[in-house]
Amino acid sequence: MCGMKIETMLCVLSMAAALNAAPRWEDPAVNRVNALPTRALSIPCATREEAVRIARLEAERTESPYVMSLNGAWRFDWKHRPDVDWEKTGLDIAVPSCWQVYFMGEEWVDPPIYTNHTYPHVNNAPHIMEDPPEDYTSFYFRNPVGRYTRTFAVPEAWKGRRVVLRFNGVASAMEVRVNGREVGYAEDARLPAEFDVTDCLMQGEAASRRLEEQGEAASRRLNELEVTVYRWCDGSYVEDQDFWRLSGIYRDVWLMAESKTAPQDIVVEADAATGVVRCRDEKGALLHEEAISGFELWTPDAPNLYTVAFKAGGDWYAKNVGFRTIKIEDGMVKVNGERLVVKGVNRHEMTPTGGYSITHEEMERDIRLIKEWGFNAVRTCHYEDDSHWYDLCDKYGILLMAEANVESHGSIYGRSPVGELVNHLDWRQTFVERGTGMVKCYRNHVSIHFWSLGNECGDGWNLQHEYDRMKEIDSSRPIVYCTGPGSRHSDFYTPMYQTAEYGAKHAKGRPNEPYIQCEYSHAMGNASGNFADYWQNVREIPNYQGGFIWDFCDQALLGRDGFLKYGGDFGDKPNDSNFCCNGLFDAFRNPHPGAFEVRKVMADATSARLPSGETPLLPAIEFKPNFYRAPVDSDRGGKFVRDYRIWREATSGETPLPPGCESDLKTTPIEGGVKVEWTFKAAQGLPDIPRVGLSFRLPKTLTNIAWYGRGPHENYADRNVSAAMGIYSATVAELNDSHYIRPGECGYRTDVKALRLTDASGRGVIIEGENFGFNVWPWTQEELERALHVEELRESPFLTVNIDAVQMGIGGDDAWGAKPLERYRPKSGKTYTLAFTVREI
Repeated sequence: MCGMKIETMLCVLSMAAALNAAPRWEDPAVNRVNALPTRALSIPCATREEAVRIARLEAERTESPYVMSLNGAWRFDWKHRPDVDWEKTGLDIAVPSCWQVYFMGEEWVDPPIYTNHTYPHVNNAPHIMEDPPEDYTSFYFRNPVGRYTRTFAVPEAWKGRRVVLRFNGVASAMEVRVNGREVGYAEDARLPAEFDVTDCLMQGEAASRRLEEQGEAASRRLNELEVTVYRWCDGSYVEDQDFWRLSGIYRDVWLMAESKTAPQDIVVEADAATGVVRCRDEKGALLHEEAISGFELWTPDAPNLYTVAFKAGGDWYAKNVGFRTIKIEDGMVKVNGERLVVKGVNRHEMTPTGGYSITHEEMERDIRLIKEWGFNAVRTCHYEDDSHWYDLCDKYGILLMAEANVESHGSIYGRSPVGELVNHLDWRQTFVERGTGMVKCYRNHVSIHFWSLGNECGDGWNLQHEYDRMKEIDSSRPIVYCTGPGSRHSDFYTPMYQTAEYGAKHAKGRPNEPYIQCEYSHAMGNASGNFADYWQNVREIPNYQGGFIWDFCDQALLGRDGFLKYGGDFGDKPNDSNFCCNGLFDAFRNPHPGAFEVRKVMADATSARLPSGETPLLPAIEFKPNFYRAPVDSDRGGKFVRDYRIWREATSGETPLPPGCESDLKTTPIEGGVKVEWTFKAAQGLPDIPRVGLSFRLPKTLTNIAWYGRGPHENYADRNVSAAMGIYSATVAELNDSHYIRPGECGYRTDVKALRLTDASGRGVIIEGENFGFNVWPWTQEELERALHVEELRESPFLTVNIDAVQMGIGGDDAWGAKPLERYRPKSGKTYTLAFTVREI
């Protein structure tokens, strides 16, 4: 300070004094108080079998006798800023949830706010309570506070164990009390926070005394947990991601009882050269070593996992491990020695009905959708996800770029009066703690291939410190950040939104540096044009290795009126309108047209099919002759069932073919499928034949139908003048959306030459022949005949597909006995042929 001017010195001292006087939620030097060191999630179990089932996701973590869920109904109090009295008290709220979503539509509650990079509060880090512009939502809702309370009893079997209270996600800062005693404080809305509450709990003798004093009913109120949550804190300045700003206890809350001699952390090492797994404690001491014989490497297409279980501190633990290598060599990122091709998408943890709160089922749905649409990688933009997401990515094969919860976008490009936080000394600890906390939490997951320092902070020394500390903890994975080429704190170049032309020039000009875009092909609205140009580069330039599309799903919230909302729809200011809707899929996960282009362009790269134990479609097909149809109203008005009983019984298998009839069915394997040739000779003197065709079953997932034939609407041999030849598409539901009050034959199309059935990923079958008719039903023919009302139909676990050489016309001269015209009724005494191919696509 010797050379510092006195005025500057006084200013610095004044700022330091102000910081020291500030509440901890405005102090960048205070990020956690009394919280346990960040660590990997490890579930203590009573038995080996229990630990293995939980590790393999065959049981919930709360099925361990040492894990108790505190999810459910909590009491909730609320006020619009910290320095006023509680304004709403005694409300009920579900945990997990976001209070802006839970109480959506209530006039008193602070609304959801969507903004890209503009801070929704005052921009003068680390302060929150100073005045923002008067039209900002936060001018009145300065820093809303929610107080959550609930009671719980501690199992008697936990006596003598350390009890840890775990919050898996709270936005953005929280103060925790148990039985009136302060337990601790935590910021960082995306990393778990754990507290040792053993000494705060009333159990054992203290519990018995209280029960005697207050009566047996007091057992339900034995311990009281209070959590005060602040919408904004100093940490909000580095949580300035392009997303909805919400708050609350939005992930699971657990109590965990650990042996007092248990390891404080478990670090897994899986050696892909030897197949040896080593588990160490937080000090590096070996807990368990095991050699996996005959192991196979983990890849997104073959996510081979092995479960190791061991005892430590008297409890059982199990970990899923995978073996793979990741190296930068020959100018490329190589996984298991092979060039990596990243077919990636950025994914926010967001649903239209839950906001940040996303269920395990919704996570698995997203995984399946991502895999089925041809992706093999996800960037967790721009923060850590729920711990269950990483388990699912390990299991199903999603390569992850795991990103730290660090973005100070609103402070860069001269927007902040205090300068860029990335170069601000007061914020160095925040950058470092968030990056290293992510690594410590999730380093055991084989699906994580890259660490990301964060997003859109500018460039500066705090990132370098974050990078260095993360490398000290884990040097096995590349660390990246979107900055200029050759950066000291990014192991390869991960630019945003560079054109395909730029990318080709850059990658060719720097052949020793991998080029993987962390964001590209901005999928907002009707977009995704020229995507093929990027992938021409991927195929032609070795170090041009793909990227992560922005982004997966539209971020939209479902309003009380049943319509999706974007920025500004809740009166939120500032906002960036519908800029939150840049997904390949809408908020409900329906594909936008661009998704089809993306899938097609990436399709001839490595497969990204979901490993689910599924078998090929075609070997399971059994072709059965079908000579009947479920009667329509005109049929029932006559003597259809009586007249054509012989064909009904032959179709159902109740009787063999009528005497004199011959059926010759041949199936010949061809490349990718099977060729079907069927000849049927109908004996003379038999009744007309309702239909002559083959019926078979296909998976229910093949819900997308396209055909070249007559359409688009339902048509039959005697009712197809209005149905022009063309190429049409529909879902199975749309194909059969005929609105007949009583079910029967329906959904038919004639003069078809090609029929395609695919699932959401485009996988399925194509059927090609000459002038056949078809149905695709989610019911069986027998169910259509049996049901008296359409609401009685129950979907089968498969699709019924009919491919016909011919079907009787539908008739309709009257409904009390008139048959279809003679020329539309297939006759006996004739030979019918049907030939088509079925190929997987």
